[in-house]
Amino acid sequence: MKKTKPPNIITTAIVLLFAAILVTQPFMVSMVFAVEPNEPHSADAMWIEPSTIELSTETIPDVYKFNITVWINLTVASSSWEFKLAYNKNHLNATRCGYTNGTRSEFFKDINTMALEPSFSSINTTHSYVLHGEVAFMAQRAPGYGSLAWVEFEVKARPPEGETYTSLLDIASYYPDETYAQDPAQQKIPLNAINGNYRISTPGGPPPPPTGAIIYVDPPSITDPTMEPSSTFIINITVANVSDMKTCEFNLTYNPNVIGCLGINFFKVQGQAPTSLMALDDEAGFLWVKLSYKTAVTTESSPLVAVTFHMESYGVSVLDLHDTVLTDSNGEPIPHEAIDGLFLTLIRDVATIDVYPFRNWTYIGLKINITVLVKNLGDQNETFTVTAYYDSFGIGDTVVEDLQPDEERAVIFIWDTNDTTACHNYTISAKASIVPYDLNTTNNEFIDGQVKIRILGDVNGDGRVRTDDIFIAAQAFGSVPGHPRWVPEADLNDDNKVRVDDVYIVASNFGKSCPE
Repeated sequence: MKKTKPPNIITTAIVLLFAAILVTQPFMVSMVFAVEPNEPHSADAMWIEPSTIELSTETIPDVYKFNITVWINLTVASSSWEFKLAYNKNHLNATRCGYTNGTRSEFFKDINTMALEPSFSSINTTHSYVLHGEVAFMAQRAPGYGSLAWVEFEVKARPPEGETYTSLLDIASYYPDETYAQDPAQQKIPLNAINGNYRISTPGGPPPPPTGAIIYVDPPSITDPTMEPSSTFIINITVANVSDMKTCEFNLTYNPNVIGCLGINFFKVQGQAPTSLMALDDEAGFLWVKLSYKTAVTTESSPLVAVTFHMESYGVSVLDLHDTVLTDSNGEPIPHEAIDGLFLTLIRDVATIDVYPFRNWTYIGLKINITVLVKNLGDQNETFTVTAYYDSFGIGDTVVEDLQPDEERAVIFIWDTNDTTACHNYTISAKASIVPYDLNTTNNEFIDGQVKIRILGDVNGDGRVRTDDIFIAAQAFGSVPGHPRWVPEADLNDDNKVRVDDVYIVASNFGKSCPE
């Protein structure tokens, strides 16, 4: 009788598991998206389309939803992908998420995949996230591009009249380590992750200008965290609601440690170029200008002078408009109000400043505390994620909420060493996620020393279990922390006491040793 070869049990189990996963997936409406990106990016990249959602409350109904699509472009083969999209939950609510080709992504449409159900969760008082991913089943995807998933959002908040709400659809900065693709060897593929932008406006201009004459700095404030030293910006000195103005004189002072004056340009008003007198002391942060017009001017609003500044350093400077004088054609003063301006560059910088394990050794299978110290080196409260690692493996992550400027905070992780290898030295590190416009990303990561994973029973740490280890444990029998005979290495089961069971564990591992 011819013998038949029995089926491969492991292969059969995997196939059955895969079938079970597919069968148990919840029913989802198939939403197939375009297979050509509208805003293609060079590889290797993951991005959101459309890159900007621009809405007006005038043109959308009371209940309004929209979709965005996540795309990818890779130059190497891949076997899985994942993105974690953070968004402002005060502005939006993520209602649904699914693959762009029904039960799988359009990117993986030609291969078998393990479908995953998207996850929706709150991060803190301001943000929530959508997590989605896909794993190729015993297959790989050739290099190329394709769409991954769609996310449906519902508009949650509408701005007051004349205002705009803006926020990020953030796959790049809030959780940078959780947006990635992997190659067939399960190694992460370095990606350029690109956020989307959301804006919603309610029409209606600013309140009507005051009826009296004013001279003011325009724009009234410049608060741009993207600006760096040597960046330049321009302000105008503008008048409004003036009648019969013959001369204008003003003093402008500023913080010379933060900004410096590069130059001044004069505007024509009603076709007239003024004659001018001026004095500039850039070291003191002082500018004086006097303008005279051949014929008195009347205007609802006109810029008089453009002042170009360059940024010297991060910080704040009031653009103090003072000792202003407006006169009419008879030389009489014109009553008016002077309104200052403000220049502000917010420093955003979160740092991991220390990482220290409870001790530099532990037995395989035990748990050990890892303390991570983070600090806000910036100028505003920050919320971010900190992740602890042993070598390249994650121990866990924690959201640090509302860390105030100059505040330090300790975050404790519990490292379960069950998945480690005995006799190996693991490098312990921690990394804070990059906040938008993070000034110094090099200080987000801190690498500590190493923790040695010992063989269970290797009390003296020499890489082998011998009679001397049994002797040390026996000598510590009956001790607890603080006792003269206490030896923490003899506490094999980590219950803060050395008892018979600890001595037994050492004895039962007698003869074991690390590989040569």
